[in-house]
Amino acid sequence: MSRETKKTIKAVAKTILDGFEKHFTLFSEITAGAQARFERADWPAVQQASRDRIYYYTKRVDETVQILQTKFRIQHFSDENFQELKLRYVRLLLNHKQPQLAESYYNTVFCKLFHRSYYNNDNIFVRSSMSSEYLDFDDMVYHNYYPAKHGFRATIETILKSFNLKNSFFDLRRDVRRIIHYLRQNLPARPHHANLNFYITILNSLFFRNKAAYIIGKAVNGHEVTPFIVPLLQ
Repeated sequence: MSRETKKTIKAVAKTILDGFEKHFTLFSEITAGAQARFERADWPAVQQASRDRIYYYTKRVDETVQILQTKFRIQHFSDENFQELKLRYVRLLLNHKQPQLAESYYNTVFCKLFHRSYYNNDNIFVRSSMSSEYLDFDDMVYHNYYPAKHGFRATIETILKSFNLKNSFFDLRRDVRRIIHYLRQNLPARPHHANLNFYITILNSLFFRNKAAYIIGKAVNGHEVTPFIVPLLQ
């Protein structure tokens, strides 16, 4: 493979990642308003945001594909070029904050350009090249709560209040009772029989979808891990 070809492939990899970065910036701007839309119960805006996310993703992919076809004539790449392109792209993701999302974007672009006979792990990311356990996060994305220290009811109430929603709970005490009842029925070990190091991990951000916001977490009791989702409805 010539030096000029390698230079072109490196530029192609950078172009694809630039397309993803532009998409992710727009995606983040739309997502940033999710909590405010939920608090206002602005369901038309929620639906519009969902449509916008799909529209802008498709637009960025089409834009990237057009650049690759017209500027780099990627449609004439060989199998060897494809494999080198993926390798170059992986190198660009080594210190990236959203490597798996960037891999998905790469796959979408590639699959829009080439026949399905090329869809294999040599050319696209059938399996992710990145392990999340090695990712370095500047800010913690979760928080741990220890019921043994503050009591189970107080811990659940603290979790529910931690997201600082502008909306008031209709009946917070009832909600806390229901969550505790559910956990007692579904945890492998009930809270009052819990390990001294029993803790609850909660993602710092709510997940918004349609007319609900979701608290996502897991209960860890020794070697037993129980994931759970708590919906908050307007």
